[in-house]
Amino acid sequence: MATAKIKFDPSLIEEIDCEAKVIRFRKGGWLRRITGSRLGTILQCNDFDTPFSAALAMAGIYSKYETNKYLEAGSIIEPKIRNYLRTDGKNRLSEALGGIPVAGIEEPVDKFSCNFEHFPRGGRFGGMVDGYVIAERKRYAVLEVKTAGNRRSWTDDDGAISKVPGSYVMQASLYAELSGIDTVVFAVGFLEEKDYEEPSTWIPSEDNCFILPVRKPPEISSWMDAASEWYDEHLVNGVTPQWTDADAEIVEYILGAVNQRR
Repeated sequence: MATAKIKFDPSLIEEIDCEAKVIRFRKGGWLRRITGSRLGTILQCNDFDTPFSAALAMAGIYSKYETNKYLEAGSIIEPKIRNYLRTDGKNRLSEALGGIPVAGIEEPVDKFSCNFEHFPRGGRFGGMVDGYVIAERKRYAVLEVKTAGNRRSWTDDDGAISKVPGSYVMQASLYAELSGIDTVVFAVGFLEEKDYEEPSTWIPSEDNCFILPVRKPPEISSWMDAASEWYDEHLVNGVTPQWTDADAEIVEYILGAVNQRR
């Protein structure tokens, strides 16, 4: 069962311009960073969020956190996949990396102990990784753990699980750049509907867990530059991007809440 929690601070809003479809705001105590998922959203490569909603969240005006069985299953299965890469899947991981001997998997720093930020010196950029692959006596690759119910977006034209969705590549590439690493390893676990109901019973294997290494693309610098320009244009200047039909629910909530206060 999905539950949602909304954070809304109307005191930051200076004007809701319905003709221009923007909200002008004053900056609060601090602006949130450009994380990996927000990078894709800002550059309009994320189907699950919009630049308008990202700006509201980063300005501290409006954000919605929703828990559901898919997110809950992911949080339970993620450590299972990390442990699999240390044990039964270790040879598969080494083979995926071209035969490089893998020494281990580094656990991510606990989100509560680092205030939900693994890159405190990242400036405008930040976020949290799912771990690191240790090889050649160093952090060899950023580890990104994903769970999915549909294999289609991960399948190439030959029917093999070998393709990583572009928004995930963008997300992980930012963390690789901030970590000073050139390689990302995606470990994706595919779940059946029953697994979402009882994620604790899911066991990773060669049939349901796939390991896909990806090199950090050279475009990451231009992506970060474009996102930084967007940050200046909207967050520094205190005006959101235009909202679209995809933002109708958010706009309706904000207008209703503001009108109710008058």
